[in-house]
Amino acid sequence: MESSTKSGAPGEVRRRSHRRAMYAAAALCATAALAACSSSSSSSTAASPTASGSSAPSGSASASGQTVGVSLILKTLTNPYFVTMKNDAEAAAAKDGVNLTVAAGSSDGDTQTQITAIDNAISRGDKGILITTNGNAVNAALNQARQAGLFVIALDTAPTPPSVADITYATDNTAAGKLDGQYAAAMLGGKPAVIAMLDLFNNQVVSVDVDRDHGFLEGMGINPGSTTENGQEAKTGTYAGGGKYTIACHQPTQGAIDGGRTAMENCLSANSNINVVYAINEPAAEGAYAAI
Repeated sequence: MESSTKSGAPGEVRRRSHRRAMYAAAALCATAALAACSSSSSSSTAASPTASGSSAPSGSASASGQTVGVSLILKTLTNPYFVTMKNDAEAAAAKDGVNLTVAAGSSDGDTQTQITAIDNAISRGDKGILITTNGNAVNAALNQARQAGLFVIALDTAPTPPSVADITYATDNTAAGKLDGQYAAAMLGGKPAVIAMLDLFNNQVVSVDVDRDHGFLEGMGINPGSTTENGQEAKTGTYAGGGKYTIACHQPTQGAIDGGRTAMENCLSANSNINVVYAINEPAAEGAYAAI
């Protein structure tokens, strides 16, 4: 997740690297864990995952000797964040003898491709699914997978409701947004803030989109005006520290570089005085920076 003023936050690159490493480790660990969990139900010799995310070779095969199948279903493969997750999961799968199938949406919000991948995982007889969901439309398919006996692990984005997955590995997106908002407010030091909000979507609700947007506003000392929707805050008012703020725009980016560039261009056309930019993630922020 990236939120920034035009002058980059100190340590932001380090925090982004840490988050990427953490999720890559989660994907790696979860892949090994699924192998161990699936075999432990049929074999008493299955090993539990270690802290490093590896497991003994016996954790990768069922009692019949068949290789355990696991599906990793990502939002996209255009975001370096998810590419890293894919690469590390593949490394873990190769080490532990797991038959890993990787699928991804063509863009953020592409739930149909993810639904197809879930259906394919059920048909193949996979033991588990790791998924960074593109939206609530995948919930019915994930419920079917669990009913079929697959173990579902959500990564990066908590599903709504969380019970759709057996377990979730994700950062606290609201807290992350608050930290960025607090930083922006401190950097402004009471000067007028003209804010561009570069969100994920404007036509569907995804938890990560709302959590990061609202967290940023709360960190700035601005009431989001809703618990479930973006863009419901008062468009003018006072932010933390006593300065005046104006929300110049809310634009969707689809979490992509091109989307971020277009969104920022639209915002600048509407208000050339923008001096604070919130963006849903790194690709959207990169596009916004190019437009600026």
